[in-house]
Amino acid sequence: MTHVSLKTSDALHPQSFEVPASLPLHATAYLELDLEAVRQNYKTIQSVLKKGCRLSAVVKANAYGMGAIPTSKALYQAGCRDFFVINVDEALDIKPFLQDANIYILNGVQQGAASILLREKFIPVLLSLEQIALWQAEARRLDQNLPAILHLDTGLSREGLSYEEVTQLHNNLALLDGLDIKYYISHLANADEPNNSENIGQLNRFQELCSKLPPAPKSFANSHGIMRGQNYHFDMARPGMAIFGYCDSFKEPNQLMPAIRIAARIIRRRPLSLGQPVGYNALFKAQKPMLTATLNIGYADGFLRCLTNVGKINIQGYPARIIGKISMDYTVLDVTDIPNDLTEPGTWVEIVHDADAFEELCTLGGTCTYEIVARLGPRFQRVYKNEN
Repeated sequence: MTHVSLKTSDALHPQSFEVPASLPLHATAYLELDLEAVRQNYKTIQSVLKKGCRLSAVVKANAYGMGAIPTSKALYQAGCRDFFVINVDEALDIKPFLQDANIYILNGVQQGAASILLREKFIPVLLSLEQIALWQAEARRLDQNLPAILHLDTGLSREGLSYEEVTQLHNNLALLDGLDIKYYISHLANADEPNNSENIGQLNRFQELCSKLPPAPKSFANSHGIMRGQNYHFDMARPGMAIFGYCDSFKEPNQLMPAIRIAARIIRRRPLSLGQPVGYNALFKAQKPMLTATLNIGYADGFLRCLTNVGKINIQGYPARIIGKISMDYTVLDVTDIPNDLTEPGTWVEIVHDADAFEELCTLGGTCTYEIVARLGPRFQRVYKNEN
């Protein structure tokens, strides 16, 4: 990494952050992932867990758009040996780089996937009585016990065994014959709300459901759930975005390091006159003479349209409002009150890095960090810092 200044109209414009030296000169947007920050965040999260609790990593959806392979390799270097993905395709991508690690399939045993699970020794997270029966049939066919996780629904009403289904298992434990149950897991619905009483409600339901089943280790806490207290830790924790440094439940003295930087270039700057519209459907009209800058990023890159007319991007400490409808390739900013040397065409603008600013951007758009990063498209040049 070197500090880079960009030449525009033969003038140099200093940046407040380092642009990767490996970035192609023609690049218009990039995503940088600091893998040393990922490793340090893993260790920070590990330090707050109760003794004996394993720390896994959720790297589904291409590690939330960051790149599952480099992210998983960095986490493996940090000591992680348990990885959760959504399906067998995601598992096949990372397996060659993880040697002796356990890879868990969150969507369980899908039709036609059993042979791959068996061949690759992936462990399914069974979501229903039907999936339990499918995996049990394989165990009988092979005449051996097969590893599995049982997902218990404690409040999301999404995936997982309901109270009634757990009761069926309790009344007929033969339905679990042939299964080597590695963990019982569940998932918090309101972990990011520390005072939400439903958190303790789900915790109590999880313990009740587990008590109806044969003894096995348990996993309950996601990123925010880890900071709800050691009662939520059990035997394994499963963080996702916290690994990348974005989880506002982690504050001092356990501060996480932002690992992601997303930046895009300004491709032009122009004045607006009073009443002049911006973007499709004229959702914004200038209430006074203004100066705008156009970023070379739009919804085709995954920059969500929900940020239209509400989002805000900080340009070296100056707030720049998003004005007009975000289009496929472009986003327009109000830079009227920002020094001209910070908004020249060719200048890089940081969209995501600082955790608080990222959370604010998401709040303004009525979305979350997960959705923004998971949607980031292939037009971003991806750069991995501190890979080795």
